Amino acid sequence: MVLLFISVFSQQLIGIQIIKISIHNDRDFRIHALLGALCLLVFGPPAWHNSKQVAVDPVNRLVTIRIPFARLQTFRLEELDGMFRSSIRRGKGNAAYEVIYLMKQGKVIAYIDELFCSNISAVRLSLKYMHNLGFQKMTLGKRLNVILGLPIKVS
Repeated sequence: MVLLFISVFSQQLIGIQIIKISIHNDRDFRIHALLGALCLLVFGPPAWHNSKQVAVDPVNRLVTIRIPFARLQTFRLEELDGMFRSSIRRGKGNAAYEVIYLMKQGKVIAYIDELFCSNISAVRLSLKYMHNLGFQKMTLGKRLNVILGLPIKVS
């Protein structure tokens, strides 16, 4: 997707062809550039959101969030509003995986997915002193709010 977007601009502006794209006039260029920008807008935020790495330090009661190309964020467990759990169905057989969401000021700042975290039970034990907001069903609206960094209502 990004390679296609770069190829369109490099072919039109500097004449270097990375991927063979049929661009004969400005209209073709605008269409390809618009489609590339649309793909970046649709697939970029979820990919960026899913690239967070979360580390929980139970001894010092810290949560560290590492985002690529951004600064490291560290929070004390006491600073956070709490956590809630949910489940997501993925993979073959539509298996359910537990997800732990960490909240601050009504927004989900990070989540820990059982599919990508092999020690989810140890993480759950590390977070046992946090305010537990219970189990929440993640609707499409709540998922979009999490991806876009908007506040969500936890019932």
